Amino acid sequence: DEAEARSMCAVVRSPAESSAVSTRASAGELVRPRHGLFVRSDYWRALMPEGQMLHVAKALGHLHEPWVFSHATAAFAYGLAASYRHLDPIHYLVEGSTGGRSGRGICRHSSHRAPSVLVGDLRVTTPLRTIADCCLSLPFHDALPIADSAVRMGLVGTGGLERACALAAGRRGITTLRRVCEHVDPRAESGGESFVRAVLIELGYEIFDLQLEVPDIERPGKTRRLDIVLKRDDGRLVDLEVDGRGKYADPGMTGGREVVDIMMGERRREAGITAFDISVVRMSPGMARNEDLVRSRLAIYGVHPRAPRWKWERVE
Repeated sequence: DEAEARSMCAVVRSPAESSAVSTRASAGELVRPRHGLFVRSDYWRALMPEGQMLHVAKALGHLHEPWVFSHATAAFAYGLAASYRHLDPIHYLVEGSTGGRSGRGICRHSSHRAPSVLVGDLRVTTPLRTIADCCLSLPFHDALPIADSAVRMGLVGTGGLERACALAAGRRGITTLRRVCEHVDPRAESGGESFVRAVLIELGYEIFDLQLEVPDIERPGKTRRLDIVLKRDDGRLVDLEVDGRGKYADPGMTGGREVVDIMMGERRREAGITAFDISVVRMSPGMARNEDLVRSRLAIYGVHPRAPRWKWERVE
């Protein structure tokens, strides 16, 4: 009960406790996410994936007070648009060259100076350090959504990112950090939009505008915002609308509406956009991971890359 109240896994500290909870885990009453950590099964299943990871991280932080959680783990703690692909491993750093180690599902980093802040009960790297670490270690298409959301939330400013670039000069991954500084844009309204935009930039497409406003033909005096605006070869505009499953399945996004009502609303929105001679292309983040699909779909609308494809070297 105490662990749940603190949004963390329960920590087993003695053989007697271990025996008691192991019996309940065998019966299915408890889940053991990691050795020595337990949580009620129903409670665990009700958590989102990032919530599950943060419950584990808080328990590990309770066991290892010197640890400061970093990289994507810290990004999730701040509520930034990090990809679920980076829930594992859990990243932490310690000052100096000793203390803790990497292991299954855990990645240790060392730092001579590790300023930290508390987010809830979790000690994490500062927002700017978190963004810099993510940009230095992740590909551009995963780093840009994190930076976009951090600037949109006011956790960091573009000036701070530029200073981080100067301080990180010469480090591995600096090229990605510089590219993020160049392309970060708080107008992106979701991690999915940022991810798709990043993929387009990597493939050599030119982004004409974000959240471009056009009149709403159904509501005089109101406007509609277009997700990502590209230019066709003939100069006309293409609105790339980013669709995710959450738009139709997440109660927090559907507002209690039926799927058919949401889809009808999208059809009306699309008709209102095409009325201004702007083509509409729909793409999900999952589709954007298929480079050939992106190129072929946009080519049908007369949109082609104007620069070479970027190359990214994995940074461990």
